Amino acid sequence: MTVCGLSVRLPRAAGLTLCACSVLVSIHVGLAQGAPVIDSSSVDGSTLTITFSESLTPASTAVAAEFAVKHGEESISVSSAEIDGAVVTLTLEEAVPDVDCSDESVTVGFSPGSSSLIGVGGGTIEQFSHQSVANRTDAAPRIDSIESDATGRYIYVTFCEAIADLSYQWSDFSAFTVSVDGVTRPVNDLLRRSDSRNRLDIQLSRSQAISEGDSVTLAYDQRRANADYPLADLDQGNQLVESWAARSVTNNVDGPPTLQTVSALYEVVTLTFSEQLDEDSVPDASAFTIGGIQNVPAVDDVTVSGQTVTLALDGILPSRDSPTYTLSYLEPNQAPLRQLDGAHNVADIFSFQFMSSTPDRKPAFSDAAVDGSLLTITFDLPLKAVAPASAFTIAGEVEITVTAAAFEGSLVTLTLSPAVTVNSSITVSYSVPDAPPRIEARNNRDADAFRSQPVTNRTSAPVPEFSRAETSADGTRLTIDFTLPLDATAEGTPAASSFSLSGTTASVSSVTVSGSSVTLGLAPLADVSQAIMISYTPPEGESEPRLRSLAHQKVVEAFSGQ
Repeated sequence: MTVCGLSVRLPRAAGLTLCACSVLVSIHVGLAQGAPVIDSSSVDGSTLTITFSESLTPASTAVAAEFAVKHGEESISVSSAEIDGAVVTLTLEEAVPDVDCSDESVTVGFSPGSSSLIGVGGGTIEQFSHQSVANRTDAAPRIDSIESDATGRYIYVTFCEAIADLSYQWSDFSAFTVSVDGVTRPVNDLLRRSDSRNRLDIQLSRSQAISEGDSVTLAYDQRRANADYPLADLDQGNQLVESWAARSVTNNVDGPPTLQTVSALYEVVTLTFSEQLDEDSVPDASAFTIGGIQNVPAVDDVTVSGQTVTLALDGILPSRDSPTYTLSYLEPNQAPLRQLDGAHNVADIFSFQFMSSTPDRKPAFSDAAVDGSLLTITFDLPLKAVAPASAFTIAGEVEITVTAAAFEGSLVTLTLSPAVTVNSSITVSYSVPDAPPRIEARNNRDADAFRSQPVTNRTSAPVPEFSRAETSADGTRLTIDFTLPLDATAEGTPAASSFSLSGTTASVSSVTVSGSSVTLGLAPLADVSQAIMISYTPPEGESEPRLRSLAHQKVVEAFSGQ
């Protein structure tokens, strides 16, 4: 085409403006047009759409795996990708959370491999990354937590977003099921407070309040909800809260420790509480009172350990005729019983009833045993006193006297003179003294007399011990004397190698056992002017001969440097 005398080649579909009487030519062409750009992108649940600046050709293809979608730092897989005009729609394997329930941003990226996104103008979309995506997801409110308050009157259901205000609008609360230790408790009312717009407060009556340690669950059935004031979010979509099966409720009730049990044995009363107590906060004994019968012992001392409070009385609590005792506690101004963390003090306790386990019978002889000079008698109850030595007599093969008597727990220990020998057989007797002290149990009952009770003899046979050693005047022999007669048989005569000498050039050449002495033959002869040291080591083999006593074959122990 010739315009104003100029030769101009115009592409197809060119736009042309001619100014008469001038050579100005304005030409608008679609040649060298760029790739389509993203106009917008948004996500609603599991559907993400990307809108481009122009339509894509029918020949365009989109492979799901070549798109990268992230919610915050979490990647979300793409299950399918479809093209429709200028829009690419991605179906996500996981829905993006409600925009009101997440502060995380959503982004999309594209790295073409097998995909081919071509605009109708001929431009090809290359890769892009971290493209911001508007989150338009409006899902049913998600529960973040369910817990009780500290009093047990309320169960707090906290959602991820604000919910509609339905305070005091429901009269039928059957949509909610509160179960405490497997037993259903009625709901008193529902509240949504202005300062906690994302929390539903489920109110229980005072008599139905949750207690510390209770196991609590909460369920919701949307079908039973109030249709006029539904449990829903505050968005334009007014998404209803979905039904949920029984969910565990975190029990935050923190009440004061409660008294669980009281037991009594002798002069000790033990209190067990529901939780650990502060061991550094110990009340004075005057804070406690034991009652129920006349002339009850007073509390002398108080100790606190873990969940237990122990009261020491100035007398026992008898169990005869099965009396019922009472315990009372009045919180003192100083050092009261309290929780381990000090948050709550133990409340006053009024007339908590309990029984005494103190046995009512007399202490009875169980058995007796002797070991040398000590004879022990075991009774079936713990004792608080013992009779003097003169109340006990020992009978047997020789005359034995009791020189002392003592007790500890349920054992009486008698000191004997002379000591009982290994083969002796004795009996023990007890006569009740006319006046205390007597054998008396902690329950204030005296033991009866007993006669000729057998005594188990646990006295060990004595072991021969080194007494002295001496060399002969001519240096041919060394004689060792022991404290007991020795076995002179071959089994009691060890080899010469069992003995060793120091301080001399002499060696042991022979061993002879006779009476309580061992004679060692020396070769070469010993120099009698020298200080000679003798040592003995029993052989290792069990069947090898060794020094031993004549009476009980007690083996002589090794000795050295004698």
